[in-house]
Amino acid sequence: MIVLAACSPQLKPSKTLPKGENKQIHAFLKQEEKKPEIEIKKLHYVLYEQGQLKWNVWAQEAQFFGRSHIKLYQLKLCAAPDMNFCISADKGDWLAKDGKFVFEGQVVLNTKTKGRLLTNYLVYFPKDQKLKTKAFVQIIKDGLIIKGRGFSYDIKTGVMKVFEKTRVEINA
Repeated sequence: MIVLAACSPQLKPSKTLPKGENKQIHAFLKQEEKKPEIEIKKLHYVLYEQGQLKWNVWAQEAQFFGRSHIKLYQLKLCAAPDMNFCISADKGDWLAKDGKFVFEGQVVLNTKTKGRLLTNYLVYFPKDQKLKTKAFVQIIKDGLIIKGRGFSYDIKTGVMKVFEKTRVEINA
């Protein structure tokens, strides 16, 4: 654990830290300095593309850092009706540069056909129509519970995979 304290905003990282630590601290300090350009409470954002619903997003709070980064708190994202899924999370980030949503905290993925996924970290790549995580997951559907670590879901093909330490429970 590293604790930094200073009276001046021009804090410089110590040269005695292990290699790489200086960069991490410097990046953290830069990130803390950034203030959102726009803050919105109780956001409801609907995006249409070519006359078709693409996303429906609700958030208790949203912070916009230009067009490239949006932080969302207590959010729910529902994709176009043909994709049949919604993701709710404590926190989420839209990273336009990387073309992905990152969800953290208590994350729940609800689908109409594949069941419900519970995890604490999930990445959604809208362009590729894929969802991924390396975190622990639990999938629940009709008395079937699948637990494991690491997960991918290809929305186009409908293929869902759990990668490691997979355990299946059947509750009839």
